[in-house]
Amino acid sequence: MDKLLEKYPYATDAVRDWFMGKMIESFKDQSVPAEFKEFMRQQGVSNDRIAKILGENPRVLFDVFDDNNLIINIIYTDQGFTWDVEDVKSIQYYPSRREAEGAAVERTFRILDERLNIIISETKNNEGPDSTTSGE
Repeated sequence: MDKLLEKYPYATDAVRDWFMGKMIESFKDQSVPAEFKEFMRQQGVSNDRIAKILGENPRVLFDVFDDNNLIINIIYTDQGFTWDVEDVKSIQYYPSRREAEGAAVERTFRILDERLNIIISETKNNEGPDSTTSGE
């Protein structure tokens, strides 16, 4: 999981933001001071912590992907388990659902990273040159 987080930085940021949002949301019903919430937001969640959480329960990523309109389908056939997401379909069959989910998560992580990279690049291009570098 560590390699996946390092390889796809934009998707990793999306996962980190999702975890932080859920953590802050969990404080909503508790009398937690706003300063503590802000402190937690500033501290963030390290890649090591994310890797540990995902290593114990990789299926939590399905919620992250769902929130980003990337729906993973795990399909059982006589040949075993396979998966699809968007227009990407696995041609491989896996003996267990867990193995198919792992392969689907890895591919969907890549799709999310590519999608976010495009959005970020377009945003930077639309902002134009920095007004502070006016060539004085």
